[in-house]
Amino acid sequence: MKRRIKTFGKLVYLALTGGASRTRFPIHGVTVDIPADVDTRIRFFIARNRYENTEAALIRQHVASGETVIELGGALGVISKVIRDQIGPEGIHVVVEPNPAIFDICTKNAGVGERTHMRRAAIGYGVDEVVLQQDASLLDNRVVEGAAAGANSFSVPTTSLKELHQLVGGRFTLICDIEGMEGDLVAQDAETFAHCDKIIMEVHPQFLKQRGTSLETMIGQLEAMGFNQVSLEKWALYMTR
Repeated sequence: MKRRIKTFGKLVYLALTGGASRTRFPIHGVTVDIPADVDTRIRFFIARNRYENTEAALIRQHVASGETVIELGGALGVISKVIRDQIGPEGIHVVVEPNPAIFDICTKNAGVGERTHMRRAAIGYGVDEVVLQQDASLLDNRVVEGAAAGANSFSVPTTSLKELHQLVGGRFTLICDIEGMEGDLVAQDAETFAHCDKIIMEVHPQFLKQRGTSLETMIGQLEAMGFNQVSLEKWALYMTR
């Protein structure tokens, strides 16, 4: 009942402010396009400028003009647009988003150009493709196996940080939100992290545990690579050399 009341409150707010039918929203200093069928909760947070606030603030504070950024988990492209705005026209941006339902809107918000590289893929190791399960919001897509795959699952080719880095070369900043696969990324792609200077990563302790690791283990692995933990706020981890 409490959840229904909260959802009703969000619907009322969106109806009163015109947010229920709008497809463009100002947020984090940029304007983004949002699909008409996006989840009410996500639409509400975007309309209130409360979507991915911690990650956006870290990008504004620590990512510089002209940088190369590899972004894993582009979602609707909100953070993608913040990144492009921050790195400017000379920066290089690689965006990976696996979900076909939101890949086009992610591409639109990220901006098409010779310095933006879009990939519809998922991080994965030892296999050519993985199955992801999509939730009702369209945004949370987790790798599932066998019988765990439901009606809203889809297959997608895999990629790796090494493969993505080969597109651009040089030093890079990693922005990452991949629903628990960050543990596999750190464990399997240690060699490529040698080229990374900064990490802004949304972490998912419950999903890391399901994949046989932990947040503490992953941070320890990154520290062994030479990174230092600067902050961990609202599950947004920031590490730098």
